[in-house]
Amino acid sequence: MHDFDIVNRYEFSHALFTVQTLPFAHSMCGQLSYRATFNSDSLSSNSNPMAYVESSNKFAIYSEDFNLLGMNQFGIQAYFTDYNSIDSGTETVSEIDIIDPCLNPFSLSVPT
Repeated sequence: MHDFDIVNRYEFSHALFTVQTLPFAHSMCGQLSYRATFNSDSLSSNSNPMAYVESSNKFAIYSEDFNLLGMNQFGIQAYFTDYNSIDSGTETVSEIDIIDPCLNPFSLSVPT
């Protein structure tokens, strides 16, 4: 990794999880919070190479680590903030493909 500020992270967000209560709808359990992971490591708003900002439900990633090329797993799980042992069950997992940008550059200019 180079020692410079990461300014152009790729960002994406997830939809909010919803709660269905029985036998009637209520909100007595409080709000939901989220746990996010990248390759099984917990994420925070300043973790690298991937970060997760819970207040905006956004993931952000930037890496120059060639060891991460290829498919990498990231996940999200919701839980009740006041009852953190009650969660959404199995973590919802997806994959992100980190590619070598030198194999397909956006442009290559030849001086004339």
